[in-house]
Amino acid sequence: MRHLLCLLVLLCSAAIATSAARAGPRGPAPEEELGVLADRDLAAVQRPIFSTSGKLEVTVQAVTIPTDPYVLSVHGSAIGTWYFTERLAIEALVGFGNGRETDQSTRLQALGIRVDTYTPRFISSVNVQWTPIYAKLNLLGVRIVHFDTSLTAGAGAFVARRTIYNDVEPTPDAERFNNPASIDVGINQRYFLRAAGQMLALRIDARDYLYVQQTLEATRVVKHNWYFGAGLSWFFELSRDRGGGHD
Repeated sequence: MRHLLCLLVLLCSAAIATSAARAGPRGPAPEEELGVLADRDLAAVQRPIFSTSGKLEVTVQAVTIPTDPYVLSVHGSAIGTWYFTERLAIEALVGFGNGRETDQSTRLQALGIRVDTYTPRFISSVNVQWTPIYAKLNLLGVRIVHFDTSLTAGAGAFVARRTIYNDVEPTPDAERFNNPASIDVGINQRYFLRAAGQMLALRIDARDYLYVQQTLEATRVVKHNWYFGAGLSWFFELSRDRGGGHD
């Protein structure tokens, strides 16, 4: 009798499960449908609080360009960036600076070893900037920081002065100043903030300026010049942004 009761319970359970499967899943109750979005409608940041569309960004930076181990260069630069949209912008950069000899250069000269250095003096470029990333992060659990990441590429002028120490003369056709025509590629990040109602950003840039350099042996090589800059950006409204809002 006990085995028969167990068999009846199993048969009833199977019948109930089969009936539920045929009926299909239960539809959501009306209150469960409220506020539900499909996966394709979801985004990490749907409406940036700090919208750059239609704005002019003016940046001032302190810059170092570690051209070679014999010169420590320090520069100042200004960047103007005009945003057509939050993704696409045109920027213009101009920078001036100088450099000083490093201890390594001084030691080599004292040993009578030739030192051939390049000191960056002037930089200018016009670039296209594309911003594929806008995001936010939790800073130490006390503040939400909004930032974006941009890629940039363009062309311009990179002027460097050549200095030959120890009275070693270059070959007759060697240039004291390099051919200034250059191209550059880079990446930058902006960390947004507000002060007295003004939209600001801490901006960090890393770029590579490339130009053709003539060596003492009268051969030509492509020289890389790394640009590392950090500074502050101000934003000015050029046109009303229709896509802005709050996240």
